[in-house]
Amino acid sequence: MMRGYLRIITLKAMQEGPKTGYDIIKYIGEKTSKKPSYGSIYPLLEQLKKEGLIEAKEEKRRKIHSLTKKGREEIKHLTNQKNELLEKLEEGICIFATIADTKSVKLELEFIKKMKREELTSMDLMPEMDDLKKTILELVLKNPNKTQKKEIIKIIKRTTKELEAVK
Repeated sequence: MMRGYLRIITLKAMQEGPKTGYDIIKYIGEKTSKKPSYGSIYPLLEQLKKEGLIEAKEEKRRKIHSLTKKGREEIKHLTNQKNELLEKLEEGICIFATIADTKSVKLELEFIKKMKREELTSMDLMPEMDDLKKTILELVLKNPNKTQKKEIIKIIKRTTKELEAVK
C-alpha cells in the first residue's frame, strides 16, 4: 500500500489527536479509500516510537498513540517539503501552459494552488482520480483497435457528461 506515504499519512492522522492503531487504519481508509494492513501499520507505529516522533499510552488494554514535539516538527518539515514541491510543479505547469494553452492545464494550476492553501488535500478524490487516469492511459498505450477506440471515447464522453451534471 502507498509505499512511502504511509508514514506521512499516519503522522497526519495523529495531528488531529491521539489515536489507536485501529483508528489510524480507519482514518487512512477514509482519506485514501485504501486501508493499510495491521501488519504494516503496527510495525510503522513502533518505528515512529523509536524515532521519538510519537508516544503510546496504555488505556483500557488499548495503546493510544500521539505525536511528540519532535513528531509535530516532522509534520512541519514535511509540509514545507510538500509546498516546495507544489511550487516547482506549479512553475513547470505554468511554463507548459504557455506552450499548450489548454483548459485542463489551467484547472491543474488551480488544483495545485488550492492544495498549497490547504483548501484541498492530496487525499481528496486522488486515489479515484489516479485510478481513472491510470486506466485511460493503460488503454491508450495498448494501442487499441478502431472498435476499442470508439468504445473508450464513448465511455469518456458519457462519464464527462455525468460528471458535468454534478456541477
